[in-house]
Amino acid sequence: MQRLLILVVALVGLLAVGCGSGNSGGPSSAPTVKPPVRTITDPRGAFSGGHVRRGGTTVKIGRTNLGRILVDRVNKPLYLFTRDGKGPSRCYGECARSWPPLLTRRPPRATARAKGALLGTSRRSDGALQVTYAGQPVYYYRGDPPGIVRCQGVEEFGGTWYVLSSSGAALRS
Repeated sequence: MQRLLILVVALVGLLAVGCGSGNSGGPSSAPTVKPPVRTITDPRGAFSGGHVRRGGTTVKIGRTNLGRILVDRVNKPLYLFTRDGKGPSRCYGECARSWPPLLTRRPPRATARAKGALLGTSRRSDGALQVTYAGQPVYYYRGDPPGIVRCQGVEEFGGTWYVLSSSGAALRS
């Protein structure tokens, strides 16, 4: 019971801080509240939250409060990090705890208007395979529920976070 109470207090603190809470610097200016680690899994073996599960990962174009964007199988928004460019991920440590990479063990799959030709992977420093779209590593924001984008255009960890259109371009709204 005490663990549950601590988890609820931490979650409320996270929601109060939110993304873009003034953390515009690099890893040295990390958020003061760490979100609880939570893995979202699906029955087909895909995963989110930076934790590898069996099977491949599916991305699609889904409906959100910002319109149609790149999402995972359960409609959780996916972001690019401008600091990465089209190179390997530069988001580790506190950055990856707030913005978990989308990882896979098998080649990722595209459905529902996502373009399979734009999907790929990039090897992270720990050896994990991160999903890329149009050559850019993709991430979640830990506080986004399915279908809701909360951190569009936020500057954190030395770059800006944008959701992606079906072409792989940053949606700058």
